[in-house]
Amino acid sequence: DMLFDLAREVALEATEATVRSDRLRVQTLRWQIAQLAPKKYGPLALRDADRDEDGRRQFNVVIRNFADPAAGGPQWTDVDGNAIEKPDWVENPG
Repeated sequence: DMLFDLAREVALEATEATVRSDRLRVQTLRWQIAQLAPKKYGPLALRDADRDEDGRRQFNVVIRNFADPAAGGPQWTDVDGNAIEKPDWVENPG
């Protein structure tokens, strides 16, 4: 973040006489910032890799229903509340 602030200061203080050298300094700082913090300052393709077409971040949610399966209630449900089989990645607790 400190380098980002420095690049901003260089850009704001640029004059007609220094614009070429200041542009090079800002571009160099931008490259270095993107290398140090790619998820925050890197290319959009890298930052938005986990987003869907609407720009929302995607993640999986598994909702666990703690009803007793012996009583007939589903033990595992999906996001919509439909009963599902126990996911393969779940360890058997007992």
